Amino acid sequence: MDLGDPEAEALERAHVHSVYESIAPHFSETRHTQWPRVRAFLRSLPRGALVVDAGCGNGKYLAGGEEDGQFRVSFRLVEW
Repeated sequence: MDLGDPEAEALERAHVHSVYESIAPHFSETRHTQWPRVRAFLRSLPRGALVVDAGCGNGKYLAGGEEDGQFRVSFRLVEW
């Protein structure tokens, strides 16, 4: 199947998107604590450093930047 093929898109919606949507609430509720090494890495960056987190998740590393002088922004990059 080619990228953009309507059949492929329908299969992805049915077998990928629907699964992620069904598990999202539980995932978010159980992944609220920041990992210490990731938090330490973010705090080690100089003021004004740019970081892109292009992974999947609930944005748990976006919170808390205010106390260490960092500004973090999240944009929803993809709309289905």
